[in-house]
Amino acid sequence: MSRLLRTEIPMSDVKDSLLRHFSEIFKRDLSLARKPMHIVKCVILRGEEVLLLKRSVSAGGFWQPVTGRIERREHSLDAARREVLEETSLSVEPRSLGVTQSFLVADGRLSGTMILEDSYVADAPAGAEPRAVDVEEHDELAWFTLERALETVKWSDDKKSIRAAFASRKEEHLAARS
Repeated sequence: MSRLLRTEIPMSDVKDSLLRHFSEIFKRDLSLARKPMHIVKCVILRGEEVLLLKRSVSAGGFWQPVTGRIERREHSLDAARREVLEETSLSVEPRSLGVTQSFLVADGRLSGTMILEDSYVADAPAGAEPRAVDVEEHDELAWFTLERALETVKWSDDKKSIRAAFASRKEEHLAARS
């Protein structure tokens, strides 16, 4: 462009123009995104049941596994352990599911935020009865069968983590038999 126009064109001007025209043509907001938010999800199993928490109406009103933000300088596993205790009062040991998902929040106060989510699974002892610790965030807790949990959760990342948790349990049982 500089050679054709016989003048120096700053690269920042080219980038700004390209973004502006692309945004207009494709009718998309191309403003710079925030830094991705790193969170954890922990699927808690008790026998053949999975624990789901219902977010309060002000927090979205949907069912989900234990989910929370990784604090600054906190390891993902430590965040999973902390979130389970903070949200359910259960002291269990999470194990990585080896599943990391990413998605873009489309609406609400976090709209436009990229989320990176590490998934964990933990086993609750038979008869364990968690309690909602922060009723402003979650107003119900309940145990669901796999099928009912998959019907109840709203988001595909929740479904994928729940399926992975049950699959990991089957793999552990098969490995134990060997």
